Amino acid sequence: MFELESGVWVLAILLALLVGSAKGGVPGVGFLVVPLMAGIFPAKTSTGVLLPMLLMADVFAVWYYSRHADWTLLKKLFPSTIIGIFVGAAVMHRVDDGQLRTLIGVIVLLMIALMLSKEKGWLKVPGIKGSQLAWLVGVGVGLSTMLANAAGPLASIYFLAMGLDKNRLIGTGAWFFLLINAFKIPFSIGLGLITLESFVFNIKLLPVIVVGVFLGILLVKKISPKLFARLVLFVAAISAIRML
Repeated sequence: MFELESGVWVLAILLALLVGSAKGGVPGVGFLVVPLMAGIFPAKTSTGVLLPMLLMADVFAVWYYSRHADWTLLKKLFPSTIIGIFVGAAVMHRVDDGQLRTLIGVIVLLMIALMLSKEKGWLKVPGIKGSQLAWLVGVGVGLSTMLANAAGPLASIYFLAMGLDKNRLIGTGAWFFLLINAFKIPFSIGLGLITLESFVFNIKLLPVIVVGVFLGILLVKKISPKLFARLVLFVAAISAIRML
């Protein structure tokens, strides 16, 4: 399965570069990797191939952005995210992929609508920073990350809703995904999604992932905070619509 043609290797290297740049802070590009990776490998295999790549990039992202993490916010989000991961692992072979993608898309679009309504003053939402929202988002993130490695848009919208600026959003997200992706590894191994062969493939792409992280760090420095927030919202909306 991992005896790839030269043209496919070029695409795999491009995807590794995108994974790194996404973890370096460039909004949205990581989501492009999910469908493209599924074009190289069978859908379920692609999730197992992608997870270690994400985890490798997470390590370097945390190394650079760790001082910006909001641990109070993370502590609120972890318990429900773990529950979501357990649920996702339990239903991996049973949930219809189309239904799951639609559910994730609806949640992200609702979050965007809530964000815009709050920003424009169209709707006053009490308790936007309450524990209920953290639990709802956490379960959604855990479920979507376990089943599709596609929790980035939902997590980004939540972090923006909590008022994080650009660096704090990236730093908090870096720690968050490092820890939950590491937590997912045993589940993916148990489901047969990660094998020794797939991990060797990941190691071969590690240098490209590292280059992508530093490329992302350079690019994100040139993006204004307001533009950054708009990009996150825009890319999350496009991603959500693609899921419907």
